[in-house]
Amino acid sequence: MISRLFLIYSILFTLFVQKAFSQDTHAPILSSFTISPSSVDISSGLVTVTLSIRATDTSGVVAPSGKPYIYSTDIAGQIIYSASNWQLVSGNQYDGYYEAQIGIDPTKVPSGNYTVEESNNYFKDPNDFVAAGINNVPISVVNSSTNDFDPPVLSSFTVDSNNYTNWSTDDNGSFIEPNNSGNEHFTMISIAGMWVDYPDTKSIQSLIEFNEIVSTASGYTKIGDFNGHSYFKSDGNSNWTNGKSNAESVGGYLAVVVGHIIIFRLPKLMHPLVLI
Repeated sequence: MISRLFLIYSILFTLFVQKAFSQDTHAPILSSFTISPSSVDISSGLVTVTLSIRATDTSGVVAPSGKPYIYSTDIAGQIIYSASNWQLVSGNQYDGYYEAQIGIDPTKVPSGNYTVEESNNYFKDPNDFVAAGINNVPISVVNSSTNDFDPPVLSSFTVDSNNYTNWSTDDNGSFIEPNNSGNEHFTMISIAGMWVDYPDTKSIQSLIEFNEIVSTASGYTKIGDFNGHSYFKSDGNSNWTNGKSNAESVGGYLAVVVGHIIIFRLPKLMHPLVLI
């Protein structure tokens, strides 16, 4: 009886060891990646190309669920594709050839040289080991259609310093400043970057400007330079009148904000509140 049990345990242990050591720990291998045709003229309409790839694995390849990609770094990294999923067309899951089709649309793809990626993460085995990938294949596209692929061209960017304002608004976009409440005849930049009218009886920091690049100013901390001007924030607080005279005493003046661009280029202005 004991010998029979020992025999059974020996057989089970042998089967376990064989399974453990025979388990596939390697990812599928991809090879023979091709595209046909590799040069297309889509001037008259959409053209479909066929991709082919070989995938091998001792435990079998799980049917891929994804699609290949065609893209160009010349189009700001935009991925362009209209492709079918990979399908097994010959062989089997252990050693088979897969195909997918990509439709190249003349309304989306301008002339140029592109590459196609098989997107290797779609080729796996039952143990979830992922294929290591393979070099992309090139394709040349000619498109002489009248479709416009050129982005808008911007020019003549100007700022009118006489008309620029940035007064605070409510959620509906209606101005709530200046409201001239309580002798508020001066201006400050709020934490949100908007303008608020302010009384001369309250003291906060000042934003001052120089018409040249300046490294230091006594009593002020430099924020940055923009368009040949230097900007500083006062170390102490003052009302608008004293802030103006303090700025002039070091050769500057309370900043003239001529557009959002200054706020964007000098982000430290956002905090705390400052007089202008």
